[in-house]
Amino acid sequence: MLEMKEIWELAEPVIASGGEFRFFHKGTSMNPLLRQGIDSVVIVSPENLKKNDIALYKRANGQFVMHRIIKIKKDEYIMCGDNQYEHEHGIKKENILAKVKGIYRGDTYFEVDNRDYKKYVRKLPIRRAKIRFFYFIGINKRT
Repeated sequence: MLEMKEIWELAEPVIASGGEFRFFHKGTSMNPLLRQGIDSVVIVSPENLKKNDIALYKRANGQFVMHRIIKIKKDEYIMCGDNQYEHEHGIKKENILAKVKGIYRGDTYFEVDNRDYKKYVRKLPIRRAKIRFFYFIGINKRT
């Protein structure tokens, strides 16, 4: 599996020209929506970002991350993975490289504006509260 730096080198010119780029993500922070090695994402230019969009961004240390926008403030985006509860602050617009347009689960494609996806997103605050609860009582329930 390619590292995200290598994937971005391939994706960047496609995204910059207004195209779409599909790849298999790596990591568990977006479980259960995105399953490593099983699901793939279609990314596009990060235009018109809004709360609950999934964004690909680059941290100051050079690490590539794909998390959900939890809140947009005047000068920053607050991000969090679906399988996490701690919010990441300080993400600037210039750090955001792309946003997820759609997801492939096997051969089935859905865009992130469909009804079932929106229902999933509405339940995320409850999911994060459960993750936090289990973390603090010492049970790792992240799946």
